[in-house]
Amino acid sequence: MYSSFSTSGFSHQAQEYAIAHQICLVDLSGTAFQWLRDAAALAAQRIGALEAAVRRESGVPGGIPRKLLRSTLRRALGTANDSLPEVSKHWRAVKPDLAGVASELQRHLMTHGESEIALGFPPAPFVLTMTTRRPDTIAQFYDFASSRPRHTVGLRRHHRTNRVSHWELFPREDPDAYRLYFSLPSHIEQWIRSSDEIGARARAIKEGFLPSVLVYRVTDGSTQVFQLDYATAEFNSSP
Repeated sequence: MYSSFSTSGFSHQAQEYAIAHQICLVDLSGTAFQWLRDAAALAAQRIGALEAAVRRESGVPGGIPRKLLRSTLRRALGTANDSLPEVSKHWRAVKPDLAGVASELQRHLMTHGESEIALGFPPAPFVLTMTTRRPDTIAQFYDFASSRPRHTVGLRRHHRTNRVSHWELFPREDPDAYRLYFSLPSHIEQWIRSSDEIGARARAIKEGFLPSVLVYRVTDGSTQVFQLDYATAEFNSSP
């Protein structure tokens, strides 16, 4: 299965195409992911400035070779599995500055306490990109789930003035242990809003698309699997 990430959402046609071809769409356009978009935008600006400086000083066309860019960023984020590629002398000179940008990106993510997001896999043709809101952190979820790899959760739908809804997930055993937030694909939300029986449709989403969610975490070469189960009576919707 392939995944596509976007910071500005997906069109209705793109969502229909993804469902037909089993492509997972990960939408990072919500306010909960502003910290991640800001970090990426700052890094992109500084990389663009490095490229412009090299072109201005040497006259070499184009930009930083993408293999070099990916490898450098992956090293800073601890996900590299290859060696740095060979590049021309013009781009070799930029390696230290590029590594500095990558390290700054890594520090930015760590400073915001959100160096990790959780991807949830329901029995539906989309992925739930789940995050937290300050002062909570994703570590609270993993601390709780490590001793309870399968547990029952509650689900609450929050309405927003811009007509975008955010869904809140919490453990029934201890509702204050953690909070995870996600949004659903827009065509699913539109289907919910198109009915006069919003509560019934929201329950249908939970029971039909989200009876359980699997969350995978890979650390130090080992994989942890957490299963979050919904009880039929555990749905709430707030204005």
